[in-house]
Amino acid sequence: MILTDEQNNILHGSQGPLLQKYMQWMVRWGTAMNAERLVPVHNVHVSGVSAPGHMVIGMPDGVMKGMKEQIWDTTSFKVKAPTYTHVARITLDYADERGLEPDQQQFQHEIIERARKAGIVLTWSCAPYLVGVLPGKGQICAWTESSAVIYANSILGARTTRNGQESATAAAALGVVPEFGVLLDKNRVGEILISVETDINNSLDFGLAGYFAGELAGLKIPVFEGLPSIPVEAGKQISAALATSGGVTMFHAIGVTPEASSFDQAFQGGTPKGKYVFDGQAKKEVLNKLNTIKDGMIDHVMIGCPHASLDEIRTVADLLDGRKVDNNIRLEVWTPRAIRRTAEDLGYLQVIEEAGGKVLSDSCPAISRVSQGKAMATHSCKQAHYSQQLLGNKVALGTIEQCVNSAIEGRWLS
Repeated sequence: MILTDEQNNILHGSQGPLLQKYMQWMVRWGTAMNAERLVPVHNVHVSGVSAPGHMVIGMPDGVMKGMKEQIWDTTSFKVKAPTYTHVARITLDYADERGLEPDQQQFQHEIIERARKAGIVLTWSCAPYLVGVLPGKGQICAWTESSAVIYANSILGARTTRNGQESATAAAALGVVPEFGVLLDKNRVGEILISVETDINNSLDFGLAGYFAGELAGLKIPVFEGLPSIPVEAGKQISAALATSGGVTMFHAIGVTPEASSFDQAFQGGTPKGKYVFDGQAKKEVLNKLNTIKDGMIDHVMIGCPHASLDEIRTVADLLDGRKVDNNIRLEVWTPRAIRRTAEDLGYLQVIEEAGGKVLSDSCPAISRVSQGKAMATHSCKQAHYSQQLLGNKVALGTIEQCVNSAIEGRWLS
């Protein structure tokens, strides 16, 4: 790799051992990926605030301390680019209720304090674009959450590879990332074509189309033909589904997304390596695959994966207004803290809580490991997939309206 004089000096310790270590990480990563240089990063989304808190369950104090010093010794730097946090290990206002041990809570709060001192903005969301983190077309980012990476690349036209906590933290501290993958024009070309030949009526349908495409794409870039315009909520769901069933980093939708005004632009003048059809039968097959509840019995309804938007919270509140959640059902809506406060200002939160539901922030069911071994209803293909894989749940998948009405009824309304 070709380094600037400043980068080379940091690599040799001119700005201390921590930044030296981070530069070593970047150079090794870039070399492994055949990057020729490091380029400035404009925007960072770090997961390290949550990941150590998750990983230290059952670990001895010495290991916990070592992890803090390895990743989050923020006393030695201030972020060089705007940096925002992923979800935390816990929903901070309900740590005791969620059963997190005192030492784990202390660890999380120490990490939070280190992040704050480094200048990291405590957004607490897997969907930072919901709370104003909106990099512009062509801007270089270092984002961690796989669904947000797809959203940034595809919906916003920004550029980010998939990052782990180490690379994102190093990017925040150094202000640079290795230039490879979808940071380069030549690697943003569409590779397979998905022809949409069924009605796409809601966010769930976008999610089902994404899950279908992700399974076929693997690591390739899918191009959708026939998708309608993509609202924020639909963009969340298709991005999350693509990242769940495949290793997709971005997609194009012809006539919709920023880099696909035409077929030729999406494929950069080339031809697809494969062509597939997403029709009514394919949509039904994906839905049936993710639905594992056959008797209609549920005990948990989860809205907000990725985190719920304000409009989705309003929808839940409208459906619950003047009604009650069944006593045997736990209804939870997960959202960024900033949106939760706005929902409270608008009265949505009060309506949901008076009906027997909860609006939670900072974390999510998969990270906080709640509701294991349950029968869960959700509107998210991602949550339907991981709830089964990580938590051992049975799952019912449907629209937000189906989920909320089922919570009121006390059983799944297919």
